[in-house]
Amino acid sequence: MANEMTVTMSISYAKGTDTWNKEVVSVQHDVAAVPRAGGTQTATGSAVALAVGGITTSVGFGYFRNLDASLSIDIGYDSSGFKSMTTLLPGMVAWLHFKATIFPQIQRTTSGSPILEYQLFSL
Repeated sequence: MANEMTVTMSISYAKGTDTWNKEVVSVQHDVAAVPRAGGTQTATGSAVALAVGGITTSVGFGYFRNLDASLSIDIGYDSSGFKSMTTLLPGMVAWLHFKATIFPQIQRTTSGSPILEYQLFSL
């Protein structure tokens, strides 16, 4: 089958007199493997691997949402130590594509216990 996953986005930006809008951009992706995994995970002071369930070869895409109202969460991977790819500010949402063989990890940026909502897809 083809086009089993559809990702839809829209962005509206307005700062003073500067505005920019990109209405509903829809991109379809083929899914080669069935496994997906997700849920919630608490970020700690050390990098924590996200549970990947039945995903065995690589994570293709990931949806991430920081559920905390005041704490940030780093998303990254381990390559001889945690490497941060991005920081989710409180309440922020992200959609990321991963290179082959990368399995995401998370880590808090300050003390506390922020919670990440996530869904990982094997493509």
